[in-house]
Amino acid sequence: MAIWNITECSQEELAGFELSWLPARLPPQIRSFRRNGRVGLEIDTIVGSVPLRNGDTLQIKPKIGAANFLRMLLESEISTTPSDSDADLVSYSTDNESSLASLVARPFVDALKTVAASSFRFGWKRDVRQSDSPTGDLVLLQTAIGLRSRSEKPFTYVDKMRTYDIPENRVLTAAAVVVSKRFSSRLSRDLRSFLRQFITRVAATTASARDIEHVKTRLAASSYSGARGYYIAPLRLALIILAQEGFSQSASDDLKAEPILFNSADVFEKFVRLAITDHYQKVGLTVRKSFFPPLTLFKDGSGSLQPDIVILRDERVRLIADVKYKADGTTSADLYQAHAYAQRAGVDFMIFFCATAASDLQVTPRSSYLSLTVFEIFLPVSDLSRTRKHLQTIERAVPAFLPY
Repeated sequence: MAIWNITECSQEELAGFELSWLPARLPPQIRSFRRNGRVGLEIDTIVGSVPLRNGDTLQIKPKIGAANFLRMLLESEISTTPSDSDADLVSYSTDNESSLASLVARPFVDALKTVAASSFRFGWKRDVRQSDSPTGDLVLLQTAIGLRSRSEKPFTYVDKMRTYDIPENRVLTAAAVVVSKRFSSRLSRDLRSFLRQFITRVAATTASARDIEHVKTRLAASSYSGARGYYIAPLRLALIILAQEGFSQSASDDLKAEPILFNSADVFEKFVRLAITDHYQKVGLTVRKSFFPPLTLFKDGSGSLQPDIVILRDERVRLIADVKYKADGTTSADLYQAHAYAQRAGVDFMIFFCATAASDLQVTPRSSYLSLTVFEIFLPVSDLSRTRKHLQTIERAVPAFLPY
């Protein structure tokens, strides 16, 4: 089985690649082309792996490197405050050619230990039982038959039993199997021993594509917050492992290809917004995605205006921003939209936070004839710690922003 590597936000010709290998219903961020007898792929803002019909795997790498993308993903989905494990993750392997799955292996097992030390999520299953006395929810027909036939245990009832064999635990177990088989060399002897015990302890059946989709949907809906919020980190890491390896376990216990992809533009937007929120909420500002109450361009309620970031104090808009991950930054359409946002919200400046491969922060102010100043702030995503600091001191780059 061959691995075809390509980097997001790029267009590459692939010698020897057949377009017929591509599966049906590809996401729109993956487009094929044929040029002068040669074929290739154009990849937009998406990261992960896609199983091909010939048994090979298409692996789409993040343009900012695996370690940086992983840390951005963790912080955007789990917490806005870097944890010790996040810092350790980047420090022990900054090789951008390493796969996301290999980088995740040790943090994943550490997160599993947190789950094991707390309590496992569980569900309920219905179990039909017989008894010599009435109890539980009786199944009337079968009980009547049992009484008429003078059975030793004539009463049939339904009992609810606690089970740990649920989608979340099956996904964790599937990822644990991959780590145990492929990345155990990254683990200490104690962690390897713990992993073996975990695999045999929790889920009795293997994970399916439906289980993976269930977990992805609930993560996106923030359904794992609350008392068992410690499930968020291991589940997110499990999806990374299964995505990058291109596998999930089927009911037959064979490894079968299963695509799992991450929208990197969405990940970057969440990272930016949550980094800003983490700091500016502490000084009394409100940070939101889009306007609330909603604002529209037209009086009939059409033309909804939905910027990525809105910062307010006492419900008065102090800052509006959009986030751009692609290397080409803003477009004319973005700039037209900025004027609509600003005029409706009553502000005289607008910010675009753009990702850049440069090592330093770059700020480009542009003044329009319509009395609006647009600031393009290019964030050095190769150093997320510095990027976070820049996002928490916006007023230094944009003096018009008055947070205090």
